[in-house]
Amino acid sequence: MEYLQLRYFAEVARLQSFSKAAEALHIAQPSLSRAIKSLENELGVVLFDRTTRYMRLTDDGEIVLRHATAALSMIRDLVTTLNEGRQLQSGELLLGLPPVIGASIFAGIIAGFRSEYPGIRLRLVEEGGKIVERLLIESKLDVGIVVLPVDEKQFESLTLTERRLSLVLKADHPLASNDSVRLSELRGESFIMFKKRLLSLRSRERSLHRGKDSSLISLTRAPNGI
Repeated sequence: MEYLQLRYFAEVARLQSFSKAAEALHIAQPSLSRAIKSLENELGVVLFDRTTRYMRLTDDGEIVLRHATAALSMIRDLVTTLNEGRQLQSGELLLGLPPVIGASIFAGIIAGFRSEYPGIRLRLVEEGGKIVERLLIESKLDVGIVVLPVDEKQFESLTLTERRLSLVLKADHPLASNDSVRLSELRGESFIMFKKRLLSLRSRERSLHRGKDSSLISLTRAPNGI
């Protein structure tokens, strides 16, 4: 039993016509008829009832069709999977990730990817979260790593890692004795930050303006800020 036999049989059953199936398959009708007859001989059954005005499947033909459909589907899935694997053998992947912390957190993942797919050139684009999102929308990146949340209407996302953020402040600061601090409590404070384009402001803005609870924020110590 061959793949083409099953494919030809399924097409004849779908169109209920040898002539229409031959046309759809781009083969001569006699060749199609011989293939179906060969399949019948191999299985020892009659697949089509040709005695009536309209061709129809026999009971055995119905059984064979169910199994043929499943087999053809499995073959299509196999071909798709193999093609996907071949597509990962070469090319370029553009990955956007946050500066400073991105390389340290994802260094192992990046090294593992390069080891698994040596034929793929991995190009890193270090930008802040908002710029990474814009580059994804403009199809200038393939994958982006940002701080959650993201707009779920525009992006498919999954959580890669979770980290506890720490707040660094002077010992005599009013919040220094607290075990934890909400971002809403930091309203009005002066922050020491990286330059604006490297900063993901989304979580801070949402918490300060809407009063949402959050984890500790990682900053640097300075005489006039937190």
